[in-house]
Amino acid sequence: MSLIARATSAVIILFLATLAAIVAQRLLTGEINTHGLLHRKGSGDPVEASPERIQLLLSTIAMASWYVQQTLQARGTNRLPDVPASWLAAQGASQFIYLGAKALSFRGRDTTGSDKM
Repeated sequence: MSLIARATSAVIILFLATLAAIVAQRLLTGEINTHGLLHRKGSGDPVEASPERIQLLLSTIAMASWYVQQTLQARGTNRLPDVPASWLAAQGASQFIYLGAKALSFRGRDTTGSDKM
């Protein structure tokens, strides 16, 4: 690998590591508000967790973790690993479940704002 390519890789890794450190620090200190992140919006119970949000988060973390692992194993091959169609289908299904639940939650509500007059 040429000197320019190594320097570019080092700068990108340094930038991403710094960005991750800043986000982690702000999450830990509470500067980034995560209150209610996994809760159902608009429900009367403030502690009611949203199953569709939780499954979307867990499936995304699982797929991202697997892909990072595959990428680390493929180092030196100069190509990214292929994503199996089954993983893409699972991620698509997870997104569909979340968006379907979101669409159903809007059903029957006036979203045009005409009820505020």
